[in-house]
Amino acid sequence: MTCKNTLTGLFRLVIFFIPLFWASAVTAHTPLLIIADNGDGTILIQGDFSTGQGAEGIDLFIKNKQEGKILLHKKFPDSSELEIQIPNEPYYVVMDAGSGHRIVKQGIAPPGGFTVNVDAASKEIENEDLSGLPLPIPAIVAIVLIAGLLIFFLPKFIGKKENTVKA
Repeated sequence: MTCKNTLTGLFRLVIFFIPLFWASAVTAHTPLLIIADNGDGTILIQGDFSTGQGAEGIDLFIKNKQEGKILLHKKFPDSSELEIQIPNEPYYVVMDAGSGHRIVKQGIAPPGGFTVNVDAASKEIENEDLSGLPLPIPAIVAIVLIAGLLIFFLPKFIGKKENTVKA
């Protein structure tokens, strides 16, 4: 094995691990939002990050599904938990920690069902600006695998093709 082959192999390994490290950095601080029905007409909303950090001080919005109108805006307290009355109309919950750290979840219906704008319950959640969200984990895995395959096999394929032409 020549020095050039060793350097080429080392270069391939370095290039392979760059997307891998990027992928782990992108998913290192993913927002988590849990909505639990207390069974008494209230919900418990808990915000956290995948790193274990709480969501204290992060904006929380309750928006109606009919128009996307803000029904409630609060900031998470030190406990990263909020207990609120379930709105009487279809809604969704938005935890907004800034670009790339926004999560949207469907709201839970009250015990007797929604009484206002009932037809909006089947409506899709209004398009929040989610363009800053990191790629989903399966997409990141696919990118890393494709990059790895290209890095390791493409040079070998090109090398064989060049050898065929020379012969």
